Amino acid sequence: MKKRTVLLVFLSALFLFAVCMAGKSVLDNRKIEPEESASQASSAVSASGPQYLNPTETDYVSWGRSNASDNLIWSGATFEYSCTGTRAGLMIYCDNSVQGAIDVSIDGGAFVRYELTDGLADYLFADDLDEGTHTVRVVRLSQEWVLKSAKVEKIIVSEGAKVISGYTHPTDLKIEFLGDSITAAVGIDHYTDCYSYLTAEALNAEYRVCAMPGCGVYRWGGWDPTNTDASTRNMLTMYNDVFVNSGNYDHSSFSPDVVVMNIGTNDSVNIGEYGYFGVNYTGDADYKTEQINLYVENFTSEYANLLEKIHTEHPDSIIVACCGQMGLNSRLETAINEQIAAFLTKYPTAKCEFLKFPYSSDMSAETLWHPGVSAHKSNAEALTAKIREMLGQ
Repeated sequence: MKKRTVLLVFLSALFLFAVCMAGKSVLDNRKIEPEESASQASSAVSASGPQYLNPTETDYVSWGRSNASDNLIWSGATFEYSCTGTRAGLMIYCDNSVQGAIDVSIDGGAFVRYELTDGLADYLFADDLDEGTHTVRVVRLSQEWVLKSAKVEKIIVSEGAKVISGYTHPTDLKIEFLGDSITAAVGIDHYTDCYSYLTAEALNAEYRVCAMPGCGVYRWGGWDPTNTDASTRNMLTMYNDVFVNSGNYDHSSFSPDVVVMNIGTNDSVNIGEYGYFGVNYTGDADYKTEQINLYVENFTSEYANLLEKIHTEHPDSIIVACCGQMGLNSRLETAINEQIAAFLTKYPTAKCEFLKFPYSSDMSAETLWHPGVSAHKSNAEALTAKIREMLGQ
């Protein structure tokens, strides 16, 4: 079982880019070249009925890490609004070579996936709605190594319709999710099937996601101790980012009641049988032992630093540390539990617990050797129960 676990985790890295390139199935998506102005785009579509409206901050709810010019960057980023009329859509600008998609639901209906394309483009979600007021929810699916800019430029409605000003989405909690490819929803077609989204929905929570494929506590997946030029990025550095290496995320912009850190999978594969020192390693055994011991030591200190950083930024947040869907190295699991105990000794009024997810039984080539929909659902149920328990609900 142990070999199978690390093998599947390793294979997931090999397939990581494939999910980002999955088929293009945008429905009714008129591509507009980046140099074409918004007014030109509006005129082109207005002739057939829709009109463009400039959204103001009181017209929509936007969840997710963002800056002044981009509001659909990370997986799970949500843009929600209400409008009248028979049509609903968005004009979105994306950086070149953008990958990923958006999930769209109208009036609480099933989510439909739309592939994102480069430049300025229209995404018409419906043009035959009943007259009346409608609610549209858009959720970003970004399974990229490098985050690309994505911004809602216009809201598309039918002629004579309007966006409802002052729209709100009341919630009971705020949750921040930190993670790797699992939390970025690699292997499934809709972010709305991810354990993080399902947990937030079950708890009626506003949420933000900071997750990227390959991320580790100490080092990115594919660690090579002989590569002195390798990136030293990890979860702790990414925690401060809006974009990769930007370091400009304002933690005061979002005060979570709960922080979920699902991290450690890539560290497990880095020191496992299919990491650098795995089954194909034929070098010095003492060097292997030395380097793996050093990795565990550094993982331990970085995990402690991550807990410290989260507590510094959000001292009133409860922390749920979790891992295990794709396997967890036993030495790293021990380190996690030891660091949580040390953290609680240092901060006796804090709340932090470890939730070990079961190994996902539905991983396959179809899911890119990542947890499938059923595993995400069961993980969400377990996490929801743990959060309620820690909140005393």
